[in-house]
Amino acid sequence: MLPRLKKQFLAKLATFGLEDNIIVAKVRKSKPGRVAYYCGMSQFRNKPRLVIDVEAIAAEYVSAALIEEEVLMSISHEYGHCIAECIRETPRISRGGDVFIGLPDWKPVFDSDEEYFAEDFARFMVTYDARQEPFWDDFMPKYIAEFKRIYMEA
Repeated sequence: MLPRLKKQFLAKLATFGLEDNIIVAKVRKSKPGRVAYYCGMSQFRNKPRLVIDVEAIAAEYVSAALIEEEVLMSISHEYGHCIAECIRETPRISRGGDVFIGLPDWKPVFDSDEEYFAEDFARFMVTYDARQEPFWDDFMPKYIAEFKRIYMEA
């Protein structure tokens, strides 16, 4: 299931013009109340690493379709944290002190709450009912253009 849903997420991301690659792994040991996490700073070492507790998600839902949607939401949510981290850490770690230019500031829109940002990003990517849809319509093309400028142009 994870490889297929990873591919589905990356295909959706590609519709915005970003050909990214991520590692999506099954959790080795469950922790109560935690169904997924992003391995902080992994995107700067190799590829973003997202860990999903499929069994914990499956325990909450009876329908296979709902399980898959929730796993896809978890992948998207954790990638939202990856985006927030990229914006936050790029000035500190980039070789030329690069910053994202012209990017709408997400903090006023989401009350500086990264969880809200990541959750709404997941809704935007999976269920198409993001609370801040106009923000994402403006943000995504600008984020991707800047991401490519900073990290993909030689």
